[in-house]
Amino acid sequence: MIITAIAYWLVGFPTGYYLAEYQGYGVNGYWIGLITGLSVAAILLLQRWLSHSKTIQI
Repeated sequence: MIITAIAYWLVGFPTGYYLAEYQGYGVNGYWIGLITGLSVAAILLLQRWLSHSKTIQI
């Protein structure tokens, strides 16, 4: 939950806001920011899953 909050609120939303308001992308900037946040969340969650799966003995 913390990972997704960080990815969305500290990466995705600021990226979208910057692109939409300062770079002239408009609403497309927010979509790009959302995609960026989702990508960061996916990478961080995959890294967490891989680190936890190494410690589990099956």
